[in-house]
Parts: sequence; structure tokens; C-alpha cells
Amino acid sequence: MGIREFAGRLKSEIETLQANGLEAVTTENLINYLARVEQSPEPNPSPAELERYKAELTQHVENIKLAHATDLEMFRSVITLGQNAIRSMTTINGGASVALLAFLGHLASIRSSSIPTFAGCLAPFVFGTLLAGLVSGGTYLSQWLYGYDTPATKMAGLVANVVVILLGLASFAAFGVGAWWTYDAFVHTPPLPG
Repeated sequence: MGIREFAGRLKSEIETLQANGLEAVTTENLINYLARVEQSPEPNPSPAELERYKAELTQHVENIKLAHATDLEMFRSVITLGQNAIRSMTTINGGASVALLAFLGHLASIRSSSIPTFAGCLAPFVFGTLLAGLVSGGTYLSQWLYGYDTPATKMAGLVANVVVILLGLASFAAFGVGAWWTYDAFVHTPPLPG
């Protein structure tokens, strides 16, 4: 409470007492009144309290800015890692498909009877490449859905994101299956007669 507010309150109390017929205020009553005023909550903060409040508010704003910057950087790193994973899926499955096709082309000229064995090995690599393409498109779909503020589109974005992750894992698994089948085909193909 400021000085003027205190003086106004004191004057109002004395005027109320005077209106009720009281001509004099004893010092004891005045001291009791002043003690109650001292113990009452102060509605106006002191300059020091006001500065402390401003400092706390500034700190809170800075913490929010820092949290936002951290979240933004984490989002960027997740996007970068996701793009690298999609490139990896496409590269390993697509590269294996091309290498196996080149091998099959060469195999056709020297031992055409082994082509069906190795041709079956091509399917998981091609399927893995297809899955990598679906992951790439699904990533854009999930981000597009996350861009809307309705709960239904947020949930659809989450579902699309989970499906994309599962497709990505399936693409890596397809590479593993293709590599295993190709290894097995090499191991079980008899050598050329010398």
C-alpha cells in the first residue's frame, strides 16, 4: 500500500468514526488500527519486489525461447536422420537390385540354368526398394497431417507416422531376406565344370 492510499484509508476510518458520534480517538485504538494495517497484505508490490517479478518473468520468457529452440533443433535432426534412413533404404535395396540384375545378365551368358535360382533373390530387393518409396511418400503424408490443428488429423498423422516407421523396418528386413537368399543361392549353386 502506498503512502497516499494509507492516508486516504486512515482519513476514511476517522471520518466514519466521527459520523458515528466519536469525537476523539484514543492512542491505543490508533495503534491497534495501524498494527492491523501493517499486517494486512500489501496490494502494491515494493519496487524491489516488482524488479524481482520482472526478472522472473524475463527468465521464464528466456526459458520458453530456449525450449522452443531446442525443440526446433530436435525436429530438424529427426528430419535429417529420417531422410538419411530413407536414402539408406533406397540405396541398399536399389543397389542390390542393380547388382543382382547385372550378375543375372552375366549369368545368362555362361550358365542360364542357374538364372531361376538367382532371379528369386531379386524379389526382396525390389520389394524393399518399393517400400523405401512408400516410406518417402508416407513421410510427407504424415507431416502434412501433423500440420493441421484438429485432433482427428493429429491422430491420423500419428497413425501414418507409425505405418511409415513399420514400412521402413520392413524395407531393411527385405534387404536382409534378399541378402540371405542370395547367399544361400551362391552356397548351393554348384561350381562350373573346369
